[in-house]
Formats: sequence, C-alpha cells, structure tokens
Amino acid sequence: MIRSLFFFMGVCFLFSSCNLWQKEETDFTEAIKGDWLILYPDHVPDNDDQRKIYGAAQDSIVTLLGLKTITFRDKGIFLQTDSMFKPLGKWNLNRDSRKLFIRNGGKGLDFFEGTLTGIKNDTMLIVENILIGGQKIKLTWVLKRITHKKSLALFNEENNWWRKSAGAETDDQLRKRVQAMLIYYSVYYEMVSKESAYFSQSRVFLPFKYYQHSMGLRPFDDKNSFNNFFYTGHQARQAHAILSTAMDKLRYKTFPSGKDFVIEYSLFMQQLSNVIAD
Repeated sequence: MIRSLFFFMGVCFLFSSCNLWQKEETDFTEAIKGDWLILYPDHVPDNDDQRKIYGAAQDSIVTLLGLKTITFRDKGIFLQTDSMFKPLGKWNLNRDSRKLFIRNGGKGLDFFEGTLTGIKNDTMLIVENILIGGQKIKLTWVLKRITHKKSLALFNEENNWWRKSAGAETDDQLRKRVQAMLIYYSVYYEMVSKESAYFSQSRVFLPFKYYQHSMGLRPFDDKNSFNNFFYTGHQARQAHAILSTAMDKLRYKTFPSGKDFVIEYSLFMQQLSNVIAD
C-alpha cells in the first residue's frame, strides 16, 4: 500500500496543479466513456479506529473490485467484462456535482455511488464513501484507461465468447473453450503486468496455483469457478484434464522468463494454449 499511496499522492499533485478539472466546460460525461481497469482503492485514515476497521476489510474490498475491467458506453450503458453476456448495467454522471451512479453493473457494482474527482493522463479518481463498523470510510478508487490495441481486445464480445453458457460440447469444442480462456487471460495478465503493482488470482477463472517462476494446476474441485463455464460437472472434469495434459507436455521445458512474475504467468498461459492447439 505504501507504493500505491505514493502513486496516489503523485496523481493528486497532477490534478491540483491543473485548473482544467475545475472548468465548467469540461464534460466528464464524455471523458469517462471508454474501457477501464480498476487498479486499487486508496484510503488515508482519519483516526486509529478507521485504520483498524479498514485494515480488516481491505483484502475483501480489493478482491471485490480490484483489477476488474469495465466499460462506460454511450447512452448510459455500463459493462463489467465478467458479466459480458448478462443484462447490461446503467451509469449516470451528474455534470455539476460529478456524482457517479452505477446500477446493475454486476458483482460489486450492482449499486455504486461515488464522486468523480478528475481524469488526467488516462488516470481517473473516483471517491466512494462506505460505512464499515460504524465508521464512514473514504476510499479513492484509481482507474486506468485502457488504450493499447492488444489490451482492448479483452473488452470485445468475440474474445469473451467462452463466458456464454455452454451446451453439451465435443472434445474438440471443449479444447477450443479452454484455449480461448487461456488466450484471454494471457493477454489480461500482460496488461496487469504493465498497469498494476499487484495481481489477483480471483480475477482469473482458471484452476492454477502461482509460484515464483512457476505455475501448477489445482486438483479438480466441484466448487471451483472454472466449472461454471461448462455444461456439466463431467465436462468440467474433461476440461480440467485438457489443462492437465497440456501442463504435462510442458513439464520439462524451461518456464518463461520475464520482468516480473505476472508476465511470466502470461507467457506460460500462451504456451499452454499453443500446446492445446497442436
């Protein structure tokens, strides 16, 4: 959190040094539109009670929204990528007060209220006040606009087809679904490596274990979220076996080397998708 706090302070300095954010003609209802990665919430406690209360809840809050991909579209349409093929949410930004409302936006964003502080150099700050343990906690969410062509593919329906409810599938169709998941999350982790100082296992619906310079496969678990993308538990087991076979084929190959663990995970997922495609 120290690193994120310094980053947040730096962003605040940029915002406060430029009167652009205070001009009435700045139309944030247009500036907010686009594809975003929620980075993290920053919190400066007002007292020791707040510090303790937020410290206990911090992991849950970050797990709920941290590193989610979202889109603000025209006509108040809101999309959380994890809910790509569910009914779309709605957003509204009051131009005068900058109050932002999100409704039916998917888990964690079914009912969101905040205040848009500003947008600068593809970074957006949104202040949210939450009530925890009798204390009003002020969080500043830091979001990054995604503009890189490769990363933008994460927000397209054609690259998220594997999220659609599956019917009974052949072995070949199962392989294609698993491969599509690997390709998607390989690009996702590449983006996270570039944009974020941390990564979240809960954002990736694949049954992996992560180590330093290595990855493993978790035993099949009936309750794993990976299973939700397959028609039956039996087909989920078949998909898990496809992953297991691919990892066995890479067992004696050198694990990819990169500037950080996250980009290595990304490269390894790409290798797995290539093995499945062969």
